[in-house]
Amino acid sequence: MAEPSNCFALRKRIIAENPFADMRDCLVKANKSREFFLSRADAEKVLAACPGNE
Repeated sequence: MAEPSNCFALRKRIIAENPFADMRDCLVKANKSREFFLSRADAEKVLAACPGNE
C-alpha cells in the first residue's frame, strides 16, 4: 500500500492538503492469522459463482 504522504492527488494538485497529515502515529497492522492462499480450484469455483465473471 502506498504511503499516505505520497498521495497521488496531492502530488497532482487535485487536493490542496494531505488528508492524512494528522495521522502520522496511526499504524494499521495486518492480521496474519487471517492470511491464507486460495487454491486454483477454489478460485475457479468462486469465479464461476460470480455473475458476469468474464
